[in-house]
Amino acid sequence: MEGLGDFLKLEVVVREDQTDSDGDRIAQGVMQRLGVKPEDLLRGTYLALLKPRDG
Repeated sequence: MEGLGDFLKLEVVVREDQTDSDGDRIAQGVMQRLGVKPEDLLRGTYLALLKPRDG
């Protein structure tokens, strides 16, 4: 989205014998190796990011 910066989407596909917790652990490891910190994460839609914030 122009004007919002650069984004990375990380998706972990787990095997049938893996749990959601396994997927979370894998994602955390990948984020750590990429240098993505928890405070770098955003929630919400691109549209919400485009709207001016009150305050």
